[in-house]
Amino acid sequence: MQIVLYERKNRIAEQIRILESMMLYVHATTKLAKAVHVKLGPAPEGMDARWIDSWYANVFKMEHHGQAVLLTNPETLYTIVIPIASKSIPLFAVLEQFRGKLAMAMGANGASSSVIKTIVNDLQQFQVYKTANRSVLGSMNDMVFHAQYLAEHRPECSVETIEAQLNRIPLSPLGYGYSVEKFASKILLTT
Repeated sequence: MQIVLYERKNRIAEQIRILESMMLYVHATTKLAKAVHVKLGPAPEGMDARWIDSWYANVFKMEHHGQAVLLTNPETLYTIVIPIASKSIPLFAVLEQFRGKLAMAMGANGASSSVIKTIVNDLQQFQVYKTANRSVLGSMNDMVFHAQYLAEHRPECSVETIEAQLNRIPLSPLGYGYSVEKFASKILLTT
């Protein structure tokens, strides 16, 4: 009887650990943390997260579009841009829009509706940490530069068009491949 209870307790503890690890991990720049009034701590060592759970985030200004938050996945460098209509940055609203755009991106790249629903539901909770990967930050700085250039010199471009073009830039960390292709291949492995 004791062995059965012990095994059941271990199974429940494992299920709780899995549920707690299913969340969105946002690695915010200092600039974004100040804008959303969040104090950043370091990410825990050995985080047990799937590749799609972790995103780096920064805030920047785009001509004709105002402020925007750029979220980049560190493994694929796939980037999502969320325009901000107000001067303040409501983090909950930004992350809600992010989940919607992520679902659309996953669908456009071959994920089934059940996989999309599961992942988006898993990412309802979030934690915000300091950035920890300078290579990702360097790629994000390139993305911001390109987004600002496109917004200034091609004012007819929508945020969605800018986002699509950012994900078609050849990137050195990906062997000069495209983030959209890396994202698509990871999505297909997830389904």
